[in-house]
Amino acid sequence: MVGNSHKVPQFIKAANPNGLVRLMLSNNLKYGMQFNYHIVHDGKAWFAWFSVIQDVKEALTDALQSGSS
Repeated sequence: MVGNSHKVPQFIKAANPNGLVRLMLSNNLKYGMQFNYHIVHDGKAWFAWFSVIQDVKEALTDALQSGSS
């Protein structure tokens, strides 16, 4: 079976945990779904990693039209 979607890892970044929570809630609203986040602190900033299922054909078409590689 051939699929047309891929999970694309992405992250959001904040300076503090409260800011990260606000960004996570905003991100959930933006996509209209609840993500499972993997939260990481590197000693300076807070990161929340999540995966978005993206239509590969649509993403490539958008990239070609905008001149991105």
